[in-house]
Amino acid sequence: MNTSPFRANYEIKDPQLLFGRKEELKNLCAYAEGLLQVEIIGARRFGKTCLLKSFITLQKENVNRKTYPVYIDANSDSIKGTTNVYRYLTSQLITNLLTDGYINDRVIIIDNFNITPNKNWRKVYRQLGAVEDVIDQIGIFEEAVEIFSLLIGQTILLVFDEYEKLVDAFDNINGLMHIRKMTNDSNSLSFWIAGASPWKKFILSCSKDIRGSGVFNGVTYNVDVCPLNKDDF
Repeated sequence: MNTSPFRANYEIKDPQLLFGRKEELKNLCAYAEGLLQVEIIGARRFGKTCLLKSFITLQKENVNRKTYPVYIDANSDSIKGTTNVYRYLTSQLITNLLTDGYINDRVIIIDNFNITPNKNWRKVYRQLGAVEDVIDQIGIFEEAVEIFSLLIGQTILLVFDEYEKLVDAFDNINGLMHIRKMTNDSNSLSFWIAGASPWKKFILSCSKDIRGSGVFNGVTYNVDVCPLNKDDF
């Protein structure tokens, strides 16, 4: 039996088992409630994912929260292409809301498209495959965010882990800028990015020409994930 509470594809149900990160967790919860945009930066295997999933558990336990967090793994799910990225984001949002009891499993209509919610995001993703046009997929995602944010009375907070992979997944930088625009236009959506490189450093080494895009320039707070001190154990 694997007794590790921090296996990659699982939720962390007890953040108290995450040693040495109390200050970071406290700050993340405060940033979320302040609707602030944050980048969480640390080398691979330093514990960013464990920190993020612990935060999400704590945030969901806060019954008075202003933001509803949705964890997005931009690396392991290997989604490619702007159309598919927005299919994926919509699918993850619906699956999380169903799992947490905010919506039921009956058919919902978003942007004139019928969707049957499912706790397996891949099944929602397959349904959305019937929508081939990228603009229509973006429209479904935008309307889903607006509908569900109003329904639950909270801002949807997308937490992008391995955000560098997300940038690479889009066909071009224009696809990513729709998310930036949505965060500027209303309080229905916010986002955080987590990765190995700060945004301003990453744009200089990115394979795509994204210099001057300003997509993540709105990130105002940084959380550095450093190696744990052995005394924390």
